[in-house]
Amino acid sequence: MFYNHFLKYHLIILAIIAFFFLLASNARVDIDDALITYQYARNIAEGNGFVYNEGEHIWGTTTPLYTLVLSIPAFLGVSPVDMSLVYNLLSGIASVLLVSWLAQTLTGSYLAGFFAGLLCSVSGHFSVWAMSGMETVFFTALILAAWACFVADKPAYATVFSALTYLTRPDGLSLVPALLLVYFWKYRRFPYKETALWIIIVLPWFLYALWRFHTILPHSFSAKQEHEKLAASDWMLQYYWESLWYPLIIAAVCGLTIFLRRPYSKQHYAIFGMFLWLVLYIGAYYVVGIDYYEWYCIPPIPVMIILAVVGIWNVLNTIPKINSVSNIVGSAIAVFMIIWFFLPRSDYISVHKSYLNSVEWTRVLVGDWLHNNTPPDAVVGTGAIGHIGYFAQRPVLDYASLVTERSDRPADYSVGHDAFPYPHIRYGDDLHFLRRHELVKRFVPPPPHELMAYKVFKHLNKPSLLPDRLLFRNTLLPEDKKLLNAHDIKLDFSQHAITPYLLRGWGTPEPGWATWTVAKSAAMLVALQKEVTYQLHIRVLPYLWEGHKQRIKLSLNGIEISVKSLSHTIQDATFTIPGNQISDSFNMIEFEFAYFISPHELGRGDDRRKLGVAFLSAHFQPQS
Repeated sequence: MFYNHFLKYHLIILAIIAFFFLLASNARVDIDDALITYQYARNIAEGNGFVYNEGEHIWGTTTPLYTLVLSIPAFLGVSPVDMSLVYNLLSGIASVLLVSWLAQTLTGSYLAGFFAGLLCSVSGHFSVWAMSGMETVFFTALILAAWACFVADKPAYATVFSALTYLTRPDGLSLVPALLLVYFWKYRRFPYKETALWIIIVLPWFLYALWRFHTILPHSFSAKQEHEKLAASDWMLQYYWESLWYPLIIAAVCGLTIFLRRPYSKQHYAIFGMFLWLVLYIGAYYVVGIDYYEWYCIPPIPVMIILAVVGIWNVLNTIPKINSVSNIVGSAIAVFMIIWFFLPRSDYISVHKSYLNSVEWTRVLVGDWLHNNTPPDAVVGTGAIGHIGYFAQRPVLDYASLVTERSDRPADYSVGHDAFPYPHIRYGDDLHFLRRHELVKRFVPPPPHELMAYKVFKHLNKPSLLPDRLLFRNTLLPEDKKLLNAHDIKLDFSQHAITPYLLRGWGTPEPGWATWTVAKSAAMLVALQKEVTYQLHIRVLPYLWEGHKQRIKLSLNGIEISVKSLSHTIQDATFTIPGNQISDSFNMIEFEFAYFISPHELGRGDDRRKLGVAFLSAHFQPQS
């Protein structure tokens, strides 16, 4: 009796489970990119049009439909920040229920459907990015809805959801050929009516985009293609394999065993179509050349779960001796997979929330400070345009060129940022740094520092006043004393003690050896004595690449100082740092290299880090 009631209400049970898992994965701030869409939605609601900066018609968000959906409640005074939480929560629950329904329909087993939905619910990767504030789970729900309509023999509805998927994100176009092919195979005719319906739905946006932006591709799409690539072209496949999704992939491939059975049914068409869509979706990212962004990896995960569950059930039903107890064996496998995915991903959720609540929260504070301490027409230059632009409510000059064209116009206020650096605000000749935890390590949440950030920013209320100390959990750390009070500075890059000085572009220090640079440029932070000229002596080894010569271009606080060529041996190089260009606060020393490349690309092993130069030591020596 209990079993029958359980099966009858399993979708309600899944909805409740998904609701609590999604809420548990939600951080108090969203990922920075989501705020770009919020800014567009707010401007639409305020009558400024589909723009990021008022008067600048640049299509800088990749998700027009989600932007419009967010703008509708904004007309009524509901902020996009709050509304995205509702949309993400509802879309996440809908995705889980669609996964369950599809798995149940394709296997004929309520139990299989329940386990598929449960596996999707407990996936940390899915739930974290579902609640990131972005369109990710909204996009995923539309994809699943399209396949659900196809399975239910509702091709017109499948077409509508396919068109909405494309309007949500350009990579939704991958759904079109997959649906067309299986439609033609299933019904033995070309879907003229459905094709016309798809065109009718997307055409208004096409015409508007051509008229307003003079393009049918978002500006942010081409900008990301031009960004410096830090990951190999097959980064999406690596993500699935290294994130322990390979049991899903293997189980999903087992679903192909259904094609050994005849005659073909709707199960065959749907499975083939989903496999084809996965290939097209992943292949598209391999071809277009956009760098690694984890949220792009999320939409295939629910489809992989469906195919994996269907694959397991198909295999079990093809083995005569197991067929009679397939539910028991299948349940055991499903429980194992849930444990396999849930246990490590609970740590993943914790780490990701810590990142959002620390790094992204600092950007919120930066935006708030700019809003309260700058004139309304002040131009803010930054690469982290999400929270800073949204909360500052100032014209933004985007250093990443996602929402603004490349321009030489200066920013009145320049906000530095990086993945884990010390964010700073620059106006005039003053440079103000905000201390942050030097690195967020996997499974080690960073200490909270909101109080620190607040107190440091209180020092910045007057442009002429620099913070006299750096606070971290309301205390001054030994590393901070070294950074602030040093005069003659000797640094050993073979020890982890070097990390407080390092900003972006560095690998992990290798004890007893050195620290490699892993980007086209690498920056560090030091406190030097103003008006004192220094000799910077560095001991380095360039990574060897036949036919290419390595060089180092050194800049101080954004001003180029000197360029040195390197030979293919461990060597010493000396740079003169003029005292009249040294700030009396912190100074950013940046090294730019001619090349960086991974040993894997050169056929020298499996190391995929892109290496430039190994730094062994550095000595900032004052000139007498």
